[in-house]
Amino acid sequence: MEKRDFYKGRIVWLYSIRNAARSKKTTEERIEAFEVTAVGRKYITVRKNYHEVKFDMTNDFKQLSYGSPDYLLFLYKDDIFDMLHKNEMIADIRNACKWGSSILNNLSTNDLEIIDDILKKNKK
Repeated sequence: MEKRDFYKGRIVWLYSIRNAARSKKTTEERIEAFEVTAVGRKYITVRKNYHEVKFDMTNDFKQLSYGSPDYLLFLYKDDIFDMLHKNEMIADIRNACKWGSSILNNLSTNDLEIIDDILKKNKK
C-alpha cells in the first residue's frame, strides 16, 4: 500500500482484531467496509457511520491508537482472505515442524528436497 492508493471517498476494508473482534464470531463479521474521509501527510482517516479510525502511513499503515490496535487496513476484501489463508498455512507448517510431530519423518526424500530448496531460496 502507498499513499497514492488512497483518496477521499474510496472504500477500504478493515479486519477486526483484539478487542474489536470479541463479539464477532465469524470471519465475515470481522470484515467491514469503511470510507476514506481524509488523506493527510501522515495519516489516513476512515469512517463508517460515526466510527472513525486513523492509520499512520509512516508506520506501515498501522492503526493510530493508545493501546493495542483494533483493526488492520486493507485495500481489497480479497487481501484479507489471502492474509488469513497465509496465516493458516504458516500455522500448519509450524505444527508439522514441532518437536514430536511425525509428519516430516513420513515425507519422501524428494518432498523434503523440494521443501529444503524453497526454504534455502527464501533464506535471508
